[in-house]
Amino acid sequence: MSEAFHCGFCEWAAKHATRIQEDGLEYDGVLVTEETEVVSYRWTVSLLVMTLNGETKHRPVDRDSGATLPTFMTILLGWWGFPWGPINSIGTILHNIAGGERSTVAGIIAQAKWGIKNVTSGTQVHVQPEHAPVRFSEAAELEINERRARGQFSIALAVKLLVDNARKRTCLIQFDYPASNGDQTVFRASPFILVIDNRDLEFFQDQTIDFDEDEFLLTDRVVPH
Repeated sequence: MSEAFHCGFCEWAAKHATRIQEDGLEYDGVLVTEETEVVSYRWTVSLLVMTLNGETKHRPVDRDSGATLPTFMTILLGWWGFPWGPINSIGTILHNIAGGERSTVAGIIAQAKWGIKNVTSGTQVHVQPEHAPVRFSEAAELEINERRARGQFSIALAVKLLVDNARKRTCLIQFDYPASNGDQTVFRASPFILVIDNRDLEFFQDQTIDFDEDEFLLTDRVVPH
């Protein structure tokens, strides 16, 4: 079994990352920004003991030609290798039926720069656009923005809140993609896009996050005894 994945669009996005992040850049008649969603599909071809897996070039969703061709090629040519041909063909067909591999351009750039792969295929995104369970003090906003700048994290990345310790009034932050597999909720409220694990929603409910002495503090949280 071998893989042959090559993404010309990904190379183009990585090469022009600065211009995309600043003002956007046209690609194939589409203005591409960090928020632009792209999609690719898989294909499988087999010949006796050899099975080759590949992936179509990522393209902006509104220029997507669909999964018909790679899926049809897999149905026609994917089965004839043992043992991986049938196994990979089934996986490829199911992957394409589910919508392929979807990502944002910010994710493509992040993968090229840091090796982080952002895959939103098959995710169920729970979005609450109006009200987030937490508020941020000016000190917390400033610290998060400074960390984003120091780490060169894209503005398309969300702020993920993590419980530091259930018996403390502190929390941790990470920069993550605004996507969910159903276990997280995405809040697109100002000042940040937030991602919070559903199991932690109660912990953060109606809290104000401050920053003091190198810690993010939940100022309205009562510490359990």
